Amino acid sequence: MKVIEQETIEPPLYGRTYSLYGGQNSSDDYFKTIQDIADYYIKQFPNPDQFLQLIQTVGKKKSYFRKKINREKDPLISSLLKNLDSKLSSFTGMIETHLDSLSIMQKTDSILATTREQYYLYMMEIELVNRINKERFLTSNFKIAFLPHCIRDLSRECLSKPDEIDYVCKGCSKICNINMVSKLLRKSDVSPYIWMDAELGPLFKILKKKYGNFGVLGIACIPELVKGMRTCLEKNVPVIGIPIDANRCARWMGKFHDNTINLKKLEELLS
Repeated sequence: MKVIEQETIEPPLYGRTYSLYGGQNSSDDYFKTIQDIADYYIKQFPNPDQFLQLIQTVGKKKSYFRKKINREKDPLISSLLKNLDSKLSSFTGMIETHLDSLSIMQKTDSILATTREQYYLYMMEIELVNRINKERFLTSNFKIAFLPHCIRDLSRECLSKPDEIDYVCKGCSKICNINMVSKLLRKSDVSPYIWMDAELGPLFKILKKKYGNFGVLGIACIPELVKGMRTCLEKNVPVIGIPIDANRCARWMGKFHDNTINLKKLEELLS
């Protein structure tokens, strides 16, 4: 693996389309904000599963957002989007600039072409899925986590090695986020893997046969995390997840940039 020159991270952290730092020194404010918004709407929509299904259905349809009249026909979604925009716009400042820069081919990539409204709904979706699935995840016979290789220490070569599931962190760098996250996960009896080669469908069949029930924790940029969480839900696998603090990998920015994850939020999710 080619060694990539490391860039020093100094708050605030910026991404291609979003940063959970929101101009602050950490992503703490973001997680408090999305938690408060979810608290408010769950009181109005007491069945979290139905609320989640509504958000997922709307979030999959880009055409829904192209005409204002579509939103006006659904007061709940209209209110939710207005509220999300007022509370979350500071975390999503570069979306339109990014979308305008996409080539015709790139605009067919559902991840790269994620709209502002979709980002807002995805943020809410992640929060709701975590609330709905946390208990099932924590009580699973086997718990596994998939970590993105983009949060590794970019100043040195990664010495991770594959086993029968995927790549495993070898703890070669004390400042590597993958190393720190892996240690935290192991303390909570969660087996961490760097997601490089694993195919979820075949892997889930193996894990179900071996453990009976199992849970998945995902860490990724917001659009990728939602995609992975939906795959797990479709297969009735209890999943929770936490987004990385900004989308700063080569897919988004042409090369890898150092990144972070909110360890306090991860610890809270595992408690």
